[in-house]
Amino acid sequence: MKYVAFLRGVNVGGNTKVPMDDLKKAFSSLGFTDVATILNSGNVIFTSSESDVQTLSKTIEEALEKKFGFVPAVILRTENQIHDLIAKDPFKNVKITVQTRLYISFTDTQDVESVIEITTTKNTTDLMKDVEKKYGKRLTTRNWNTIVKIAKLMGD
Repeated sequence: MKYVAFLRGVNVGGNTKVPMDDLKKAFSSLGFTDVATILNSGNVIFTSSESDVQTLSKTIEEALEKKFGFVPAVILRTENQIHDLIAKDPFKNVKITVQTRLYISFTDTQDVESVIEITTTKNTTDLMKDVEKKYGKRLTTRNWNTIVKIAKLMGD
């Protein structure tokens, strides 16, 4: 099964630096195939025979702690979940301006669109603070453009 792992807090604020090549090697060392990283913010596409998402997340988190010395929350979504989200196009009725930023936040529960935020005044860091107050820290946020790019890289 093909997955995307969204790692919370990787390469943000200088505290949790992870070279993408090292991240790719860490995923490959777990026996995952077709491993690819997207951008520098902890997005990893991979294939695994494991179908239990909780087991998979825990395995990845333990390996990352051993390799990098910290545990980023690992939020997993399947290829189908990402493609379903793209098909729903939650922002299709939003009037886009140059100030508009579209974000999707994923929690570690398996509801696909856990939080959808539209902002014209906040950057991702400020938005995350607001979202965390409401949903806790077991989540991560990505720009909608990043999700679209990931979906394309995952294939049809």
